[in-house]
Order: sequence, then structure tokens, then C-alpha cells
Amino acid sequence: MKSEWHAFMADRSITGLASLIVILIAIVALADYLTGTQLSFSIFYVVPVALASWYASRRLAVLTCLLATMTWLIVEISTISYMNSFIPMWNAAVRLGFFAITSVLLVALKTALERQQELASLDGLTQVLNRRAFEQRCECLMRTCDQQSRAISIAYLDIDDFKRANDDFGHQLGDQILVAVAAILTRELRSTDLLSRIGGDEFAIAMPEAGYSGATFKMQRIVTKLRRAAVSNGWPVGFSVGVVVCRPPLPNLHQALHFADRLMYGVKMREADGFVIKEYDPGWNTASELPICANASNT
Repeated sequence: MKSEWHAFMADRSITGLASLIVILIAIVALADYLTGTQLSFSIFYVVPVALASWYASRRLAVLTCLLATMTWLIVEISTISYMNSFIPMWNAAVRLGFFAITSVLLVALKTALERQQELASLDGLTQVLNRRAFEQRCECLMRTCDQQSRAISIAYLDIDDFKRANDDFGHQLGDQILVAVAAILTRELRSTDLLSRIGGDEFAIAMPEAGYSGATFKMQRIVTKLRRAAVSNGWPVGFSVGVVVCRPPLPNLHQALHFADRLMYGVKMREADGFVIKEYDPGWNTASELPICANASNT
């Protein structure tokens, strides 16, 4: 249902943009026709081409180039008498080429900018979200969940004995572990979940619409997969995870992450290589230490 709604809204957006493009071309053509050859409006035909190239699909950009060219040609034929019919056709071909080049350059520029933005939001080693991008997206996600009265679970995962593995076996093994952990987490999470490497060996996960039972099931599966990978690859590491289930009214992201971090730290201090899940308690917002073990569900 959600995907159908998003598709419907996207179609409405494209339809609105296409209508705007047609209107702009009509306005420019009318002004060009009324002023005759005294004033030049050529630069204004580029505006709808630029809009289509930047905000719409390549198909609409091509159609806009053709429409702008044909409209300009019709206006020119209506206002100027040529001795040779080849001249306006040649002019139309040149203009179409100009519009096409403009469109291609704008599409290439937009693609490059989007790629740079994507790279800036990813961790260079694991190719998951970096902390800054995670915080930005997670804050928006939490606002949406709060508005829709939906729960969200935040997990904080730490790789136990990672420093010792780096010291004993070298940073190459450490990088392999981080990449493998990120790959396992990515496979196990939904497309709507957010995954980030927020520290050297620490990962954060945001799971919208995941309550206590859903988050417990998912983290049990993830921890099991990680343990199996560690055993099969001979990694001298474990995994400690703290999960906080937040229900509306939701806390801010900093509070939720701090809560999950303290839960994870409690696991490491007690036995390591496990996870604890607990519902968020707003009464602990300003506490310097959270009561980690009290009534926590541990697996």
C-alpha cells in the first residue's frame, strides 16, 4: 500500500512538472510570436529544458527538447519569410543540438553531484552510512514514526576484543572483520532500516516499526549470524549489543543512542558476546548511569 501511494505521488509530481514545462514553452512561444523579430527570446527556451533535465527523467528531457525545438520552429516560420525552406529546418536542427547538449550536461552534472553526496554519506571502508548521515536520516525517520504513532528500535553493536585482534593479527584482519560484519548486517536488515558505522568498531541500527518482539527476533538472528561468521573465519572477537525500544512520544536520537550505548556497555562489563533489549524509560534521561541489568531481557 505504501509503495503504491509513493508511486501515485511520484506520478502526480511528474505530471505537474510536465504541465509546468508545457505552460512555460507556450508562454515563451507566445511572447516570441507577439514581439516578432524585434526581440529575441531564445534563452528562455532553455529554462523548460533545464527543468526537465534536472528534475525529471531523461525521457521527459528528450521530449522537452523536441517540443521546444518544434515550438520555436513554428513561431519562426509564422513570423519570418525565408527564401529557402532549408534555412528554418537547419536552424531547428542546430537548436535541437544545443538543447540536447544542454540537457546532457545538466544530467551529467546532477548525476555527479548525487554520487558525491552519496560518497560523502558513506563510511569509506564498510560502505554503510557514516555517523553524520545516520544521525540526519534517523532524526527524520524518528519524526515520521512519532507523527504516525509507531515504535522504533535503536541498536548499538560493539565488536568485543577488536583492538586485540588488530594488535595480534594486524589491521588487515580488522578491516576484513568490519567489512564482513557490515555485509552481514546489511543482508539481515530491511530496506527501511538504517545501518551506520558510528565508531571504529561500533555500529548503530535503526529499525522503524519494530517493537519489543520484532527487535528481539531480529537481533537474535543477527547475533547468531555474526557468531557463526566469527567461528567459521577464526575471528577472535565477540559481539555485544544493546537495543532500546522507543514508543511514542519518542525521545530524541541522542537520548536513544545513549540509552542503547549504556545497555551495550552493560553487556560488555558482565559477560560480553550477547545482547540486551529494554524499553526506553524517560525517567533515566538525565541519569549519569542507567540501571543496565534491572529487568533486562538478555540472550
